[in-house]
Amino acid sequence: SVEGVLSALRRRSEQGGYDEVSLTALSTADYSALGPLLFGAAQDLAHRDVSLSVSSLRAIGLDGSLLDDLRTGRAGSLTFAPEAGSQRMRDRINKRISEDGLLQTAREVAARGWTHIKLYFMMGLPGERDEDLEAILALADRVRWAAKGAAGRRPPRVTCAVNNFVPKPHTPMQWCEMAPAQELRRKQKILSRHPLSRRLGLRLHQVDMSLLEGRLARGDRRLADVVEHAYRMGARFDGWEDQFRPDLWRQAFEAAGVDPETYLAPLPHAGRLPWDHVHVGLDPGFLAKERDRMEQGKVGPPCGVPGTPATESMACLRCGLGCMESPPGRALGSTETLPAAASPKPASPEPRPPVQPLEEPRRLRICYSKEGPAAYLGHLDLVRHLPRILRRAGLRPSYSKGYNPRPRLQFSPPLPVGVQGSAELAELWIHPASGEPLSADTLLQRLQAASFPGLVFRRARWVDPSEPKLASQCHGSVYVAQLPEGADPDEACRRVAELLALRTLEVIRKAKGPGPARTIDLRSSLLDLELEPGPRGGHVLRFSLAARPEGTLRPRELLAALQYDDPMPTLRRESHFSLEKDHKTFHG
Repeated sequence: SVEGVLSALRRRSEQGGYDEVSLTALSTADYSALGPLLFGAAQDLAHRDVSLSVSSLRAIGLDGSLLDDLRTGRAGSLTFAPEAGSQRMRDRINKRISEDGLLQTAREVAARGWTHIKLYFMMGLPGERDEDLEAILALADRVRWAAKGAAGRRPPRVTCAVNNFVPKPHTPMQWCEMAPAQELRRKQKILSRHPLSRRLGLRLHQVDMSLLEGRLARGDRRLADVVEHAYRMGARFDGWEDQFRPDLWRQAFEAAGVDPETYLAPLPHAGRLPWDHVHVGLDPGFLAKERDRMEQGKVGPPCGVPGTPATESMACLRCGLGCMESPPGRALGSTETLPAAASPKPASPEPRPPVQPLEEPRRLRICYSKEGPAAYLGHLDLVRHLPRILRRAGLRPSYSKGYNPRPRLQFSPPLPVGVQGSAELAELWIHPASGEPLSADTLLQRLQAASFPGLVFRRARWVDPSEPKLASQCHGSVYVAQLPEGADPDEACRRVAELLALRTLEVIRKAKGPGPARTIDLRSSLLDLELEPGPRGGHVLRFSLAARPEGTLRPRELLAALQYDDPMPTLRRESHFSLEKDHKTFHG
């Protein structure tokens, strides 16, 4: 029910601390109470800086009020799936989307300030011609121009994702052939070399991965051995393009004695299919009738329960699922069951209560440590996690302005991945709740209760607006490195003395782009370096590294210069300091 979904949205966003929630389904627009749900969600989420996104929307029938409800919070993109570029192919696969409807929706979306329109298509569909393929980019370009003409200052960006068609079980296309690799690559070349592809952010799916999806989708029990062979040879995370190893899968098919091409060939209409024993509720013969309709290019009516003005164009297709007995949706406050495919709106929606203006944000400085597993949390991950911790703690972060608002945060210099930190610093801008501001002790208790293992909050204080920003106060950091067990202290002293006697300390830095590596002298970044007895035995190196205009020496670069990089010692950052006339003032 609508009430159940709204309760879940509210509860999960509060417990998780996320600033975005998504309504997702195979066909979200088929939910009969989508209008009341979006209206209620817009009212509830707008008061808590939580944005709403909805997946798999049809590109027609989105009226202005529904788009306004979707535009709450900071949502910036809408996704539509025309599936095919030409009307001929959309009719063939029974995708009831007209070009006029899609263009009108693009205008509505652009006029309301959306920044991104995503379009999903398929290539390699049965009966597809090259002109149908080129129609994909032509349609996407017409969407771009329609959105540009209706937008105000900044038109939305239009991207076009084209996936390879994979025949799936329990669909009318389960008998169809999947296009071979050379044909799919030929079609991808047509798209990628088309002049319009440069304007549309074209994305294509990896052919070898699509072929594997097709083999697994229509596989029988013989593929169990193939999957096990691939796993034992090291196939992992195959859905990630940078981890996918098609060579391992080819070897797995060979080891199992299975011909992979048989799973992509057309299946006989009269034969028994490997998945026929799985009953999904459809009557025998229903998919075959839909397949014959597809091959004849006939467009069928949308399924539903006819008989009301909202559903007069619908028809029950008698598929066997029994939707008429248990329609899925209800309207807000209604006890009457609604037709399965209707999308009603509240009869007389109450005016949305105005969002109360927030108090001016205050600056909060926190000191925290990253230990154990948290040491392997990258800086960008921490930037994402910290606002979630604040929201779980009942605090409301302040956001920047503009098209892509972000939580207002400042950190001490990023900690390298794997390096522990004892006194890391961050500044957060928070909208105070009504009443007296929270004490530092209460803040710490709330933050720690909402944190995760390894991220420990040590201190917190409200910062006066006149105090300099954190970034201008951290000029360098102090690190401690535990030398390997059994390291000779005399040898360590000799290496330290030789390094400190150097006038230059040249470091090779790789270019971020395709350019050549460069050599930088970073001796001035090393302020001091000492060998000390370790608190738990052995010896440690304590050193201070300052930020310089030419660059900052990295802890691992210093240890490599001392020949202590194999194995790399355990590193910990102890504190930060400011530099004024070479005098260090410590923070944290």
